[in-house]
Amino acid sequence: MGYPFDCNPFDTHLHSLQRVLLLKRTVANSVDLLKNSLARPLLVAELKQLSDIEAKLIKKLHLEPRSFDFFGTGFDLEWQAFLKEFPQPPEPSLCLHNLSEPRSKYHSNGSLHIVVQCLECGNSLKTLKRSDYPNWKQCSEFDYELRFKDPIAKEYRYWREIKSEHYQMLMEKYPKFTPTGQAVLELIKDQHKHAKEKLLQDFPEPIHRDNCDHSSTDVTIRLLSSGKQVVQQCLSCGHHLKAISKNKTEDIGCLPLFDEEIEKLREPELALWQSRVRSLDKYWGGLYRNACNENSQPVRTFEQYYSSEEWSRTRQRIFYRDDCICQACRSKAEIVHHIVYDRLGRENDLDLISLCSDCHDQLHTMQNAVSKALYNIAYRLTPNDIRRQIWLKPDD
Repeated sequence: MGYPFDCNPFDTHLHSLQRVLLLKRTVANSVDLLKNSLARPLLVAELKQLSDIEAKLIKKLHLEPRSFDFFGTGFDLEWQAFLKEFPQPPEPSLCLHNLSEPRSKYHSNGSLHIVVQCLECGNSLKTLKRSDYPNWKQCSEFDYELRFKDPIAKEYRYWREIKSEHYQMLMEKYPKFTPTGQAVLELIKDQHKHAKEKLLQDFPEPIHRDNCDHSSTDVTIRLLSSGKQVVQQCLSCGHHLKAISKNKTEDIGCLPLFDEEIEKLREPELALWQSRVRSLDKYWGGLYRNACNENSQPVRTFEQYYSSEEWSRTRQRIFYRDDCICQACRSKAEIVHHIVYDRLGRENDLDLISLCSDCHDQLHTMQNAVSKALYNIAYRLTPNDIRRQIWLKPDD
């Protein structure tokens, strides 16, 4: 019989959906780049329109999952039940940030920052340097309640919070690692911590611009391509701290030259220290990853499904439908490929197609290459795309 190429629903659907996803990604990138442009409102409206089209396309394709040989882990069954009981509400419209002002905002560690807050959506847009904003002490406090002024945004944020809490609860209920494995991982993390403390004790971090307190400074003349500049230089790390007005500087001709060598002389010592730290982190990171692989236990459907009896029966049924022939090059079929993963564990037979190993490898190579070229959108070849590729093996 073979795959029903002439009456499959994916050819039109996937091509249309992927065009919309590519347009969305392109417009979204433009929105991020043109934050202060007059064109931004038009792009935001276009992005909303594309999202609506995407939702309609997804809703339009309705394939019933099979009602037999159903497979799902406890984690995924409970997660799907949660999403069914608490479906995603509408997302709030992308804010244009037309109204904003500087606000003082305390972070969780107690540090005070001056940020620009949008007075429409309540989001923090950017952080300001206090030196660039001399009246920062007169700023109003950051208003967290603004985020909930829009009822749609409030409902969406609440849904995101309970979704995150439920997911975390499931992670605790169905742990990824066995108790013994978790103890091994904690031991490795503890040993890594002590090893790093010992390294930093034996080889303290050298002074450089990021950790220096700049307690010893001098006013110098720096020769730049634009001309001479009076600058304050740290004598410990060599960093150019700030420019000083020539009008406020006396006896400019007597000032010493900016010493470029201070920072350069410290570079080899810093590079050696960084190399030691990276080597230590790489060693313990490798041990941790190996322990993760050795002690993990499958909790998700995709981690267990391919070794299940349900998948074995599904695979044999698809091979039988396709006469055990690769639907691309017509050689012997060896693999059942997922055209889409939308119904993993309960696929409609149209989701699956038989391929040989070579065609399957080339298919994924092509999908990955196209996805990377198209802003990493989830690119999938349709059934007729697969058949038309004719990755026939060269004549022997």
